[in-house]
Amino acid sequence: MTPESPRSPRPSRAAAASRPEAAPDTSPQSVSVVVCAHTNDRWDDIVAGQAGIAAQSYPALESILVIDRNPQLLARALEAFPNVRVIENAGRGGASGARNTGVAVASGVPDPR
Repeated sequence: MTPESPRSPRPSRAAAASRPEAAPDTSPQSVSVVVCAHTNDRWDDIVAGQAGIAAQSYPALESILVIDRNPQLLARALEAFPNVRVIENAGRGGASGARNTGVAVASGVPDPR
C-alpha cells in the first residue's frame, strides 16, 4: 500500500481465516430438507429420496416435500409420508416456485455459503 492510498490494507487470508466468527448453528437438527416433485412417474424416486433423508447420520430438523400442481400426487404423498411436511406449491408453477414455497415454510438455519 502506498502512503497516498486512502484505503486501509486488506488482512491476509491467513489472518482473516484465523479470526473467530459467529458460526451458524450446524448442530444436528438445524437443517431443513426441501424436495420438490410434480409427477407420479417418479414415485419410486420420491420414496427412495425420503427414505434416504430419514436414514442420514446427520438428522434433519424437518423434511419438506413440495408437490407442484398435481392433486393426486399430493394426496398420495400425504398418506405415504406421515413424518414429512407435505405441502402444495403456493408459488409459480415449476421447480423454482416449488423450491421457493419450501424455503418459505422451512424453519432450519440457512447455509451461509
